[in-house]
Amino acid sequence: MISIVLASSFFLLSTIPQARAQPDFTLTVSQVSPNPVPASTAATATITVTSINGFAGSVTLVSSITGPSPGFSTVTPTTLVVTTVATATLTLTVPTAPCAAGSYTATVTGYSGLLTHSVSTSFAVTAPLPPAPTFTSLSLLYSPVKLNPDPTETWTATVNNPSTCTEYMQVQIIGNVPNTSTTFTTMSAVVAVPPGSAVLSWTYLFTQANTGVPPPVTFQFTATLYWDVTTALSNTDGTITGTLKVQM
Repeated sequence: MISIVLASSFFLLSTIPQARAQPDFTLTVSQVSPNPVPASTAATATITVTSINGFAGSVTLVSSITGPSPGFSTVTPTTLVVTTVATATLTLTVPTAPCAAGSYTATVTGYSGLLTHSVSTSFAVTAPLPPAPTFTSLSLLYSPVKLNPDPTETWTATVNNPSTCTEYMQVQIIGNVPNTSTTFTTMSAVVAVPPGSAVLSWTYLFTQANTGVPPPVTFQFTATLYWDVTTALSNTDGTITGTLKVQM
């Protein structure tokens, strides 16, 4: 009796149909070349469509660019007949414009019936810089700073972006007590500043340890504006100097 049940169970299990993987395709894109690419210069990347699970059919490719300035993208050919592997060329161009420099993303989407896959690649565009910002003013909330009861200094910088682009800015302040090795460094956050004026505000905590010598002490400081059209902040423009007294 037991041997009959086992034989019957084995027969039933062996006749259950296995789920079959559905035909599909994968979509990949190479790095953009050259990268970075000068504005108004064409760059290219290779799109590869690979069949999986026996996929065979047409895949339509559509591309787009996102970034600081409008760009153009084309795929050649726009439709691939895929049996194993097929490739197409993605061509990217960002025209020269005041705000063209920066980071961009190219996205390619492949369609075949109900199947849809997307892939993206990033690249940088170089272009002449827009007009430099101006460092309008710098103010201190407390002068002098008193270690007791409130040793926190608040810095407020006013900057102006004269261009039509968003510019990234940061103010760095370096101070020292003349004829000593006592220094301090503080900086604002990196801020995306749209066209027009903006205010950067931040705090720095003075202590007897970081003032270096028993107060009162007087620091001479220089504030420098760093800026760029990206967060690289590779340019400087404008400095403001001053003094700050720290006392008990």
